[in-house]
Amino acid sequence: MTPSERASEVRTEGDTLGTRLEALTIEYEQAVGGTGDTIQGGVLDALDIFDSDLDQSIDEAPWLGQTQIDTLHHASVDVREAAEDEVPTNDFSSIANSSATIVRSTFGA
Repeated sequence: MTPSERASEVRTEGDTLGTRLEALTIEYEQAVGGTGDTIQGGVLDALDIFDSDLDQSIDEAPWLGQTQIDTLHHASVDVREAAEDEVPTNDFSSIANSSATIVRSTFGA
């Protein structure tokens, strides 16, 4: 794989990761509303998988500096803390969307 192809692949992964964070708003709303899984099952467990996939994408992007890596991890932590604190759904949505934007922009998606 050429460096250009690798960079393109990582940008695509970054976009997908951002979409996954945004999708958590639906799971969160359902959990808070009692119509879906619990916050643990619908959001926090999904964030565990997200974090693993995020780390894999970071490993595939050696051009990211430590500050960028820290920013990516903080974006995930912000979503996790919002879910754990059971913030209002509008606040959760705002945090998840902001974190998704950070992930996309950091990966150049």
